[in-house]
Amino acid sequence: MNLMVVNINKLKEKVYELKQNIDKNIIAVVKSNAYNLGSRYIIKYLKEAGVSFFAFNKYIEYIECSDLLLNDKVLIFESLKKDIIKTLPDNVRITINSVSDIYEVDNFRKVHVQIDTSMNRMGIKKVSELDEILLKDNVVFEGIYTHFVSKDKYKKQVKLFNKYVGKHNFSIIHTSSSNYLNKNIIGNYIRIGMNLYKNIVKVYTSLNNIRYLKKGECVGYNSLFKAKKTCYIGVIDIGYYEGMKEGVVKYYNQYYHVIGKICMNHSFILLDKPIKNSSLLNIFPINDKIYKKDKYSMYERLVSYRNFKRIYITEYKHDLRKISKSCLKKSYNIRQRTRSD
Repeated sequence: MNLMVVNINKLKEKVYELKQNIDKNIIAVVKSNAYNLGSRYIIKYLKEAGVSFFAFNKYIEYIECSDLLLNDKVLIFESLKKDIIKTLPDNVRITINSVSDIYEVDNFRKVHVQIDTSMNRMGIKKVSELDEILLKDNVVFEGIYTHFVSKDKYKKQVKLFNKYVGKHNFSIIHTSSSNYLNKNIIGNYIRIGMNLYKNIVKVYTSLNNIRYLKKGECVGYNSLFKAKKTCYIGVIDIGYYEGMKEGVVKYYNQYYHVIGKICMNHSFILLDKPIKNSSLLNIFPINDKIYKKDKYSMYERLVSYRNFKRIYITEYKHDLRKISKSCLKKSYNIRQRTRSD
């Protein structure tokens, strides 16, 4: 069994804390299914915390949640064609990423212009391009934004961005800010993504089996792990299909290393002693110090997990045994109904 436990109280507290400490409006980024946490649920809880502006990367992501956002501001990052733009309600803003994008827009649609100040991904890169875009009639140039790349380029990016900001009286100026909340960020809005969701989620997988290995025995494909002495190996119910990557897992206060080659649906951990079969092990987040040395970012790990049962809780300390028993009971009931059908 694979579980993703999302703490809603912590999510709301993050919003309240941001509102107290930063004198700016919030644009909550809920792209990629709210970083794999379930966008429809996350949007609901963010709205309860007072958020009223949401950003998606793709049009299809917005469509899947559009019924929840009828009275909220929405921004879509990707460029859209005229036939799609015509179907959007007035509360949806679109992004201009190139000069050609502006010619897809009419009927006084509100737009935001993305400025590429160093990412070299999307957005315009010349002030002359913004000048040409601003010549377009029947368009409301509401917003302008950029995306910060790294701390060493931050000041240079801000200086460049200011050249574009001064070209028009934009009512909304925003930047990405998850890693720059302690800086005097330019603009009157901030876009926040992963920083909203960090440390509000824990991910668990179950221990499927325990194997006793003699010295010289190997584990898994290609025999990548060979026991140097007699030991115990735990088989856990998550592989590369479900998003498992090398690293460590945690059982209470004990850390266990993932060993050998990860299979499609299983992985192996090295145990110092047997633990109870079906025990749930924490695979995210494990420990901040460990993750600082990790070659995979928290983004990469979190969004990679597939086929996980999501549980949304309000308690600060959740009883994992009760949650797991409840999930197992529901799973059993579903199987029984399916068999009877």
